[in-house]
Amino acid sequence: MDVIWSTVRGSQTGLLPTQEEIIELKNQIDQARVYWGELGLSLAMPKAHLLFDGHLLHQIEMFGGLADKADDAIEKAHQLWNREAKRTANIKNFHHRHATQQRAFWRSMSSSVRRIQENISVQRKRNVKRKV
Repeated sequence: MDVIWSTVRGSQTGLLPTQEEIIELKNQIDQARVYWGELGLSLAMPKAHLLFDGHLLHQIEMFGGLADKADDAIEKAHQLWNREAKRTANIKNFHHRHATQQRAFWRSMSSSVRRIQENISVQRKRNVKRKV
């Protein structure tokens, strides 16, 4: 684990990691996954999840380093997906359930829906005194 984190913390050749360093990091992660499994350790820990489920390697490839080492953003994304999966859990047909989840996702990304959400949040922030 120390070898992996030291590789992630800085490139030996410059500011951004080279393709060879990325390949070496991938090999180190694969080897660590084997050792982790031999020791019988849980993969449910946040740092193991960050390391072994591809989040770390993805950030190194896309951003040239760790964009955000905090687990909060990753866990928030998982919570949103879990909430959607629970909402559509009673739909038995896989294709129908998948289509429903996609519709909900695209609906949430729609510019008109975002505009409505922004208007609602602005109206909630107003301090309107009600007449009793």
